[in-house]
Amino acid sequence: MKKNDLWIIVAAAVCAAALLIGSKFVDTTPKNRQLGTPEGVTLEFSTVTPRASGSALSWLFASASAEEAPAEQAAEDSSAQSAEKTELAPVDLDDETIAKLEAWGLLPAESYLVVWMGDYFQPVPLIEELEGQQLRIKISETDYNIIEVGKNRFDMYEASCPDQVCITEGEVTLADRETRLLGSYIICMPNGLVLEMRSAEELLELLDTSDAQAPEVEIPEEMQNADETAEAANEEKR
Repeated sequence: MKKNDLWIIVAAAVCAAALLIGSKFVDTTPKNRQLGTPEGVTLEFSTVTPRASGSALSWLFASASAEEAPAEQAAEDSSAQSAEKTELAPVDLDDETIAKLEAWGLLPAESYLVVWMGDYFQPVPLIEELEGQQLRIKISETDYNIIEVGKNRFDMYEASCPDQVCITEGEVTLADRETRLLGSYIICMPNGLVLEMRSAEELLELLDTSDAQAPEVEIPEEMQNADETAEAANEEKR
């Protein structure tokens, strides 16, 4: 064997060993630094019908800390936590999709409300057990939005914004989002809020995108000039 060949073999062996050792220190847990809630913004549920079980549903929200734990541990914690709270209705998802959602610390669901708040987003599982609940998003001492939620659906119920356009944008469901004027979205421009409907598979695509950004949705002109209609609809709900 030539001396040059020996050096090449040694160099290749050293590189292989370095890669093997380095791989043990690489965190392969999914990362997305935008998952969570901006400082000062809170999300909480409130009961609006006797059917609902109460407002202690904060365990439905994904935590950015799930990204820092091994995927297997995050899945175990998520399953154990949901089991402690209540026995939930089964979801129509394959085992692989369920495992991926639980690895992110998410309760498995067929669809999710994705609340976009600037550079942050918070997925909310749209499960049967949420029927009769309202999700209140407190942005500041004076600014807020209230969303009615249920299985595979959500709707803007109330908002502090001055124009009230978001109230007129109608309910979003997993079944009819393709035919809505705004598709999968409800937009509250004054409060800087975008609500998006995503299937479980679409949410996983978002979570695997490291540079995800809030969608830019243009509100049609007929909705922008809907102040009186919105106010009337809001009063009727109350």
